[in-house]
Amino acid sequence: MNADSVYFQRRTDSLTYNCKIEVSSGDKSYLNDFKIVDYDNICDNRWEENGSLEHSWHPKADDIHPFVEYTFKNVQSLNEVVIYQNKTSKLSAIHVVSDLGYDKLVEVNNSYKISIMFDVGTEATKLKLYFIGENIQINEIEIYENKVEDILEKFRLPKSLGGNDISVGNKYLLYKCMYFIFKLIYMDKELFFKRIKFKLLHKNG
Repeated sequence: MNADSVYFQRRTDSLTYNCKIEVSSGDKSYLNDFKIVDYDNICDNRWEENGSLEHSWHPKADDIHPFVEYTFKNVQSLNEVVIYQNKTSKLSAIHVVSDLGYDKLVEVNNSYKISIMFDVGTEATKLKLYFIGENIQINEIEIYENKVEDILEKFRLPKSLGGNDISVGNKYLLYKCMYFIFKLIYMDKELFFKRIKFKLLHKNG
């Protein structure tokens, strides 16, 4: 591993990667390319001033009702939609409409990342986002079915590790289990169990 390597934690389970996308105008390919920021030359100072206009979805000037519509292959339970707008984009509101009854006008600020949480039980096969504002430029849109905690809840220890496929659902417990396994493999076995026995006796008495 190179010492100058940089890693970012990023979810990859967005529903937008496997659905049909339609827009009122403009190039829709930038909406699900996994790039929340994209610029040809980040050393160019214009990136700070103008953002990534060339690589963002921006409706045409005469598009008076700009929208993005998602069509899913099956009925999806919706939890959150995350919108990354360009630095110079000025969204004031987003009208969120689904084919199964969800209809909500959400006022937003000028933050770079906008998160909209759905009501519990919201489902849809089509989701349409109407954008209200000035100089609309969207770098990426992500739609999630589950919370991060729900994804962790689905993690199950295999039977080979003595877990009997029991759901962990707790990140701290998961880390402790992995630490225990690591110690069991690489430490002296007799010393390891002596320490465990000492801790148990000390705790009980």
